[in-house]
Amino acid sequence: PGGPAAGLLAPADVITAIDGVATGTDLAAALARLRGAPDSRVELTITRARKAQKVSLTRSRGTSPLQFTAVPPAL
Repeated sequence: PGGPAAGLLAPADVITAIDGVATGTDLAAALARLRGAPDSRVELTITRARKAQKVSLTRSRGTSPLQFTAVPPAL
């Protein structure tokens, strides 16, 4: 709550794909795909309330290796 992706991700969301690649059961591989250069974008496919949807985030320049900033949806 209150983090950089607040409003886009909820605690019960399930990330099913990262940049179009299914997350599967390999946590290390999923975390590797989440990491990237600061200010680069990553697209997550999530399942919320049994419905799939895509969420775009921008990797932030924080001390944590996995900090993101919400990308507003295109109008």
